[in-house]
Amino acid sequence: VKLFETCSEGYLRTKPWCARICVVGKEIGLGYFLTELDAAKAYNVAALHYRGEYARLNIIPGEPNETT
Repeated sequence: VKLFETCSEGYLRTKPWCARICVVGKEIGLGYFLTELDAAKAYNVAALHYRGEYARLNIIPGEPNETT
C-alpha cells in the first residue's frame, strides 16, 4: 500500500484527499478520501449544512447544483 502525504502536516495516510470547511473561524475536518470527487462531495454536504442557501459548492459533473 502506497502512503500519501495529506493536508495534516506530519501524518501519512493511505487516502490522499482530505476535505475540511471553516465555520465561524474554526476549521472542521470532514475526513480523508480515496478520490478528489469523494472529498468534493463531502465538502458540498457540509457547506449546505453549515451555510444553507449561501453555500458555494464544488461543481461536480452529472450532479445538479443544489443552490440554483
